[in-house]
Amino acid sequence: MLTGDNRTIAEAIAQRFGIDDVEADALPEDKNRIVRKLRADGKIVAMAGDGVNDAPALAEADVGLKLDTQGFDLAAIKGAGKAMERVRALQTEVSVVPLYHGMTDWQSSIETVKNYGFELSGWWAVAREAALRVSEFDCVMVRPIGCSPTCASSGNGREDGPD
Repeated sequence: MLTGDNRTIAEAIAQRFGIDDVEADALPEDKNRIVRKLRADGKIVAMAGDGVNDAPALAEADVGLKLDTQGFDLAAIKGAGKAMERVRALQTEVSVVPLYHGMTDWQSSIETVKNYGFELSGWWAVAREAALRVSEFDCVMVRPIGCSPTCASSGNGREDGPD
């Protein structure tokens, strides 16, 4: 288990789930370095993260699991940098009503992800409380086969250029 949490918390969680190997107090660059090393050693790596600082390690892993971080998805995607080239699909949340000042509106959020070469595959309405109307959409975005983050600007969504 690799975590930025302190050793006491990490070891308690590891013990509860029967995990023997624990790396605690890891900084974002430590997480990315460790994930890279594990993959170089032939390991299949799954990484779960909940913040922008986890984006590079999430993108570097074979499987990246982004935990619910309402409103921070775009920053995490942008923070992944070149590692986004390896991402084939992602789940993101877009709010119908901004939750804080300066939060990106849902149309701009989807457009930003599309600019990385992804297409909207499906979306589901989510209401946080039964009395509320829809407050956000959970969206699944996929990159078409043969499409890199830069192919979105070619006009046809493929790397081989225009039709």
